[in-house]
Amino acid sequence: MAGSSRNSAHVVDWLHRLEAEPDRFGFLAALRKLEAIYDDKPRLGESARSADDSERRLLALEVVADPGARLGRVREAIAAAAREAGGRMVEDPELESIVSNLVEYPGCLVGSFPEEFLELPDEVLTTTFRHHQRCFSVADESGELLARFIAVVNVPEDRKGEIRRGYEWVIRGRLSDARFFYHEDRKQTLEDRIGSLERTRFHAELGSFAEKSARLERLVRRLAGAAGLDEQAASHAARAARLSKCDLASQMENEFPELQGVVGGLYAREQGEPAAVWQAIYDQYRPEGLDDDLPRATEGALLSAADRLDNLVGLMGMGIVPKGSRDPFALRRAAVGLVRILVERPLGISVRSALAEALAQYGDVEWKVEPDDLLGQVSAFVEGRLRFLFAQRGHRYDSISAILAAGWDVPSVAAARLGALTSIRGEDDFEALAAASKRIHNILAQAEKLDGAAPVAQVDPQLLEDDAETELYRATKDAAARVRKADAVQDHRAALAAIAALRPHVDRFFDDVMVLTKNRAQRRNRLGILASIAELYTDRAAFAEIVVEGES
Repeated sequence: MAGSSRNSAHVVDWLHRLEAEPDRFGFLAALRKLEAIYDDKPRLGESARSADDSERRLLALEVVADPGARLGRVREAIAAAAREAGGRMVEDPELESIVSNLVEYPGCLVGSFPEEFLELPDEVLTTTFRHHQRCFSVADESGELLARFIAVVNVPEDRKGEIRRGYEWVIRGRLSDARFFYHEDRKQTLEDRIGSLERTRFHAELGSFAEKSARLERLVRRLAGAAGLDEQAASHAARAARLSKCDLASQMENEFPELQGVVGGLYAREQGEPAAVWQAIYDQYRPEGLDDDLPRATEGALLSAADRLDNLVGLMGMGIVPKGSRDPFALRRAAVGLVRILVERPLGISVRSALAEALAQYGDVEWKVEPDDLLGQVSAFVEGRLRFLFAQRGHRYDSISAILAAGWDVPSVAAARLGALTSIRGEDDFEALAAASKRIHNILAQAEKLDGAAPVAQVDPQLLEDDAETELYRATKDAAARVRKADAVQDHRAALAAIAALRPHVDRFFDDVMVLTKNRAQRRNRLGILASIAELYTDRAAFAEIVVEGES
C-alpha cells in the first residue's frame, strides 16, 4: 500500500504540472485514468468477479477491451467524422484495423489543410495521411479528394482543438515537402535519370539498377514474344521496363518510398508516355500479396513478371534462399506474385523457359550456384508457391499434388485443370476411375518389368476376344474423341468427364479379363487398351496422387 501511495502522489504531481500548460498529446487524460485507478476506490483486480465485470470496469475507465467492439467504434466514429467533413471516407479496412489497435477508447477528429495542396496527385496525399500520420482521406461523392482528413485519437473528443492543430501542423509540413519534391522532380524526364541509376546498386555482385533496367528491357521482349504480343504491345512493355526504376533517383520516391513505381508511373503520364507504358510502370510491383490487384494490362503483367524472375534468379544464384521466417529480400512474395500473374493472366508462358531467359540476361556472372542447379532450385521454389496459392484457394492437397505431378510449367493451364478436377471430384464415376487408374498404373509398371519395355497404346481389333475388352476398347475410342473435342475449346471439365465415363467399362474389364495372360500378343493388346486410357489422363492429373474414400 505504501507503494500505491507513492504512485498516487506522483500522479497528482504530474496532473498539477500538466494542468498549467496545454495537453497537446493527451497525457492529461491518460493520467486522470491512472488517478482513478490509484484513488481510494476498490481496485479493478480486487472487485472484478468475471470477465464481463472486468470489461464493464474498464469501459468505465474509458478502455474498450474487446478488439471487435473497438473496431466497431472506430468505424462508426470515422463515418460520423466523414459526414461532418462534408464527404465520405476513402475506404481503407487495413488502416481501420491498425488504428483500432493503437487506441483504448477511440474518438475521431476532422482536420483540414490548404486547398492549394490538392494540386498534388491523390496518391501523394493519401500516402501522406495513411503512412505518415495514420489518417484517413476524405472524398466527395464523385471521388474527388477534399482538403480534409480524419484522425482516430485516444480521447472521446478534442474539446480545445489542440490535437487537431498538432495533426494539421505536421501534415502541412509533409505536404509542403511533397510539393517541393514534386515540382523539382518534374524538371527532369525519367529518361534523364537513367544515368543516375548507375550509382544505385541492385546487389553488390549483380550490378546497378541501370543494369537491371537493361536486363528487364531484354527479358520483357523475350516474354512478349513467348506470349504472342504484337509489336506495339511488345515495344510499350520494353519501354516501360527501360524506365521502370528511374523513380528510384527521384526526390519524391526517397521521401515516400511507399510510392515506389507509382511515382514513376505518374511522372511518365505527365511526360506524355502512352497509357500502356505509364500504367505498366505504375503497376510494376503489383500484386504484393494474395489478394492485391494485378497489373491492369498485359504490358504491366509482363514487366511485373520479368522483375520477379530477375530477382528470383539473381538473388538465389547468389545463394540467398528464404529459410524459416527469414526472407530479407521478400523472395516468397516475389514468387507468389509471379505465379498469380501467370495463373490469372493466360499469357501461355512456360516458367522453365522464362527462368532460363532471365538467367541468360545476366551474362557473365560468377554464380554461387551452378546454373543448371540454379534453374532447378528456382523452379522448385516457384512450384512450392504455386502449391501454396492453390491451397489458399481451397483446393484439396491431393488434387493439387495430382495436377502438379502431371505438369505445371504453364500455371494458367495447371490452374484450369485443377479447377476442373475440383469440380468433378465427388462424382461416383470419377472416384471409382481414380481408384481404377492406380490399378492401371500398377499393371502397366508390372508389365514393363515383365516384357522389358513400356506397353504401347496400340490395339489390334482382330485380337479382341472377350466382350469386356471389346466394350472397353470401343468406349476408350469414343472417350478419346470426346477428349479431343473438349481440348479444342479448352474445356478441361468435359475432358475429365469423358474419361470418368469409362468407369463401368474399366470395372467390367478387370472383373472379366485376365490382362497379364501368358499369350504375349494378347497380353500386349490388352495392355495397349490400358495404355490408351492412361494416355488420356497422364498429362491432366496423376491419379495415383488422389486419395479415394476408404483408402488408408
